[in-house]
Amino acid sequence: MAIEINVRVTHRSHSGELTQYNPGDIINIDPVDEKRLVSLSLAKNTVVVSNSIQGENDLSEEEYQLLYNKLDKAAKKEVLIKAALNVGVELSEEAQQYKKSVIDEIIEQFMDEAVIAELEKGE
Repeated sequence: MAIEINVRVTHRSHSGELTQYNPGDIINIDPVDEKRLVSLSLAKNTVVVSNSIQGENDLSEEEYQLLYNKLDKAAKKEVLIKAALNVGVELSEEAQQYKKSVIDEIIEQFMDEAVIAELEKGE
């Protein structure tokens, strides 16, 4: 998941490295740090879906929601995780804790069609 910074923030990574972020910056950092910044209202959750690899424009919120709903209705979390891993979606242990995180990763990695096909094979 990504977050959008609301105010100027200096972040210290777990390795001790300091990084300066400005309002509007969209970043991916450790999920624990993301939650902390959001809870302090220093950042807000955002979904970044870039299809530039495929030469397409970014997904609109409506298109993203349609994909999300399709995956959400397709299977329970455990079945979705198995299908995602089978087709090569990279899922951290943290992402596997919540169905929403699993679906976000599938969409962000452009693997929605492959996961749906994998689920259909398993039926």
